[in-house]
Amino acid sequence: MLGSLVSGRAVFGQSNPVIKPDSFRVILPQWLAEKESPERLYPSRERPESFIRGVMSNPGLSVEINQKIDQARRDFVLAESRRGAGTASELGEALRLYQQALDGWHNLPMRGYEGEIAQVYSQMALTASDLGKRVEAIGALDEARRLWRASGDRQREATTLAQIGRIQQSLGLSPQARQSYDQARLILQLSGLTRFADTQTSRLAGQASTLFNLGKLSEELGQGSEAVQLYENARGLWREAGDKLGEATVLNALGSLSMRSKQVLRAKEYFEAALPLWRESGDERGLAITHSNLGYVLENGGAAAVALAAYQTALPIWQKIGDRRGTANTQHDIGRLAVSLGANELALAALGEAVRLRRETGEERALALSLSLLGFLHQSGGNSRLARPLLEEALSLRRRHPDGSRLAGILNSLGEIYVGLREYKLARQSLEESLTIPPAPGTNATRAPTLTLLVRVYAALGDRPRAREFYTRLIPSWPLLINARP
Repeated sequence: MLGSLVSGRAVFGQSNPVIKPDSFRVILPQWLAEKESPERLYPSRERPESFIRGVMSNPGLSVEINQKIDQARRDFVLAESRRGAGTASELGEALRLYQQALDGWHNLPMRGYEGEIAQVYSQMALTASDLGKRVEAIGALDEARRLWRASGDRQREATTLAQIGRIQQSLGLSPQARQSYDQARLILQLSGLTRFADTQTSRLAGQASTLFNLGKLSEELGQGSEAVQLYENARGLWREAGDKLGEATVLNALGSLSMRSKQVLRAKEYFEAALPLWRESGDERGLAITHSNLGYVLENGGAAAVALAAYQTALPIWQKIGDRRGTANTQHDIGRLAVSLGANELALAALGEAVRLRRETGEERALALSLSLLGFLHQSGGNSRLARPLLEEALSLRRRHPDGSRLAGILNSLGEIYVGLREYKLARQSLEESLTIPPAPGTNATRAPTLTLLVRVYAALGDRPRAREFYTRLIPSWPLLINARP
């Protein structure tokens, strides 16, 4: 049984993952067709049939115009395929194809396709964000927002505003983000509850959708209690409508919110309740995401072996649906947990795959994590030859994406490797740089191992005054021994 949230033992200088607002992946239900939403970390590669139409799909238009429409749609579908490949080069090609599709649409002398063009802008924004081009992403989303409004789709307009707010927040533009969130909330409140009125089921589902989106906005604004109430209300409506996808979606959101509130047992219950709903609805992506989230919860509850099993259950599902990012993330999680459990062979295999996949997807921060952990693992096994290039590459990536505590850990490990190889000048450079990095807040990091290595380095270099200096700095860290006499 899970206990309270515990911080597990640090492994090779790596601290436990911090629970961040984007730690969990929440899937919007399929009927909403919100496949471009950032709530979904891994957007679907499937597109509605309405986006793939043949020539002369509009009999009232000329053959030439229909051919141009068809070409714009083909460019969009091809861009989606490139985006689905997930590598940095493919994402760049996807951006080019989205722009080509937009150029095609903008050259057409008629209206009525605002929603379709907005979809292209939305996907282009997600791709730009994946590549770290967040300002460009905001520009594309703003175009999508304008077009959703022109097409009369206020729910999508609100969703797009929330996406803009999230990116603005990540850029430190808090006032602008708040304005985007407030505008999205107002649109949802004014238009959401009256949109779906054809049948009782669609009305319930539409109301649930609005409540869910309002809950997400409340969560973004730090209003946790209000978000829980809105989510629970949405859950009841989706259940009444018989919508298993909607209910599974809101259970994931509740689990995410509970975990960030450090309510581990409650989060576990929500994710476990979502699993059979994903199975019944046939949504394998939702199943993979929820198994991964459950593993994260179990791990932070101190149940490492059970968490490992949850990640291993998620892995083949990620592989089956062809999601390289999901697969890479899960391989890294498996490797990290395997290290803590002493299953080094499993850890080496999993981390090796995580490194390979993260190279392909071009996610440098994530790649640095996998490289450093794999390097630490080889180093602990006495294989400095394999550890050195991995840690040197991780160091290069960390310099581009600063993270003080992890950078210090890599520098210390490299310093130790260089000492073992008698490359004392490189060792001095790494270890002295490590000393300039302050410990992370709330940690009790000791400088003793670094100082000890520097004593050896300066002694080997013949610099006795510096060796004595670091030796003197070591003295306060020595334990006080008292010889008790009978």
